[in-house]
Amino acid sequence: MGLDSCWLCVLNFSILAAIPALAQGSPVAPPPAQVTFYSHGVTMLGGLPGHDPAAFKGRIFDADHQLAFMEPSHFITFNMAPGLHTLSATWWTAKHSNSGAHITLNLVGGEQYFIETMVLNSGFMFGSVSLKIREVTCEGARRDNTHSKPLEATHLRPDGVPIALLSTTFPQCP
Repeated sequence: MGLDSCWLCVLNFSILAAIPALAQGSPVAPPPAQVTFYSHGVTMLGGLPGHDPAAFKGRIFDADHQLAFMEPSHFITFNMAPGLHTLSATWWTAKHSNSGAHITLNLVGGEQYFIETMVLNSGFMFGSVSLKIREVTCEGARRDNTHSKPLEATHLRPDGVPIALLSTTFPQCP
C-alpha cells in the first residue's frame, strides 16, 4: 500500500466520520399541516334556519395574510407551519381579516384539517346574515364536497401562492 492509497483511506475516513456530525447540526423541520378550506354550493334556501348553510364567497386569511378569494362550491388546501393560527373568512368586499368570522387552531405537523366556510341567515326577508367558520371532520367535509371543484389558481393571493396545494380532487381521509 503506497502513500497515495493511505492518504485516500484517511480522507475517506475523515469524510465518513464527519457525516453524523453534519446530520446532528442541521435540525429537521417538522412537516407542515394540511388545511383544506371549502364553501358550500349555491341553493335556493341555503343559510335559512332548518336548511343547509349558504355558499360563502369571500376572502380567507391566516392572521392578516390573505390566502385566497373563495368561490361557492370550491375547495383549496394549504401547507401551513405547525403552531397557533387564527383563520378567518370575510365578506368579499372586506380587505382585512378583522371583520370576519374567526377560528384559532393549534396546527400539528403532518395532520390534516378541514375548515368549512358558510353564511347563515336568521330569517327569510329581514333576518341577520352572518359568516361562520368551523373545523369539521374529514368524513363530514367529504360528505359536503361530493360535487365541489378545486379553486382556480387565479383566486390565490400572493401570500397563499407558495403554500397552496393545487389538486384536482378533494383530499382523502387518512
